Amino acid sequence: MGTWGVGPFQNDVAMDWFSELEETTSFSVIRRKIEEVITEDYLDADLVCEAIASIAIIVAIKTDDDSLVPEFETSSLENLRNLFLKKIDNNIVTLIEDALGILRRTEDNELFDLWTEEELEDDWLEELDNLEEALFD
Repeated sequence: MGTWGVGPFQNDVAMDWFSELEETTSFSVIRRKIEEVITEDYLDADLVCEAIASIAIIVAIKTDDDSLVPEFETSSLENLRNLFLKKIDNNIVTLIEDALGILRRTEDNELFDLWTEEELEDDWLEELDNLEEALFD
């Protein structure tokens, strides 16, 4: 996995996932990635990256903050807001809250282990905190 930072879209996996979202424009693609974090016992790095990217998209839609997402090729944040804003309800927010709790776990989390090796786990956890804070503001 190529990475250049701890942000939600600062890795190849999240960027590939974002391209998939732009092609499908389906909310189920977003929701499924978050649900996978909750249902899996072992969190491999790709799964975690896709889930965090999904959460970042929802936060961007909810807050209208395009700084949370990469540059769009075929879509725009406005388009995603028009498609998905009404789908961001208490159920998805609760799902995200549960997922963020799981993503922060230190065991059985490959991405946490990778950030620990790079001594960037605190920066990465801060990114998760920032997403959560933005979601609940």
